[in-house]
Amino acid sequence: MNNTFIFISAPPEAVEIVNHPHNSKLEVKEGEDVVLECQVKNAKPAAKIVWYRGNQEIKGEKGRLTNDQRALPNVK
Repeated sequence: MNNTFIFISAPPEAVEIVNHPHNSKLEVKEGEDVVLECQVKNAKPAAKIVWYRGNQEIKGEKGRLTNDQRALPNVK
């Protein structure tokens, strides 16, 4: 018996910061923690979430990544 595998890739239908109003500015005072949650709908394969501050990627050692959320305490 022969097996055939089909791999389907699809871009996400929507990407949204769910705990912050759409298209609004987020201001955080130095030393305060902020938790942002990004929701990516129906991406195949699952989307990789990468956060940036300006043009600089925020690496995992500065925050905590759990499934679909990264908490970034005291990013400077």
